[in-house]
Amino acid sequence: MVAYSFQARFEGPILTGRKGGTIRAAGRRRHARPGEQMQLYTGMRTPSCRLPETVVHP
Repeated sequence: MVAYSFQARFEGPILTGRKGGTIRAAGRRRHARPGEQMQLYTGMRTPSCRLPETVVHP
C-alpha cells in the first residue's frame, strides 16, 4: 500500500476529486498502481498527523 502526505489546504480538493494530480520525485519511491489502495495523510511525521481516508487508485 502506498502512502501520500499532503498539506492540509489540499485535503478538501483531493477528497472531492477536484485535485487529481500530484508531483513527486521520480525514482525515489514507487507510485500507486491502478486498483491499489492508497493511504492519504495530512501532516505525516508530525504530531498533528491525520489519516483522512484510504482510497483505491482508479
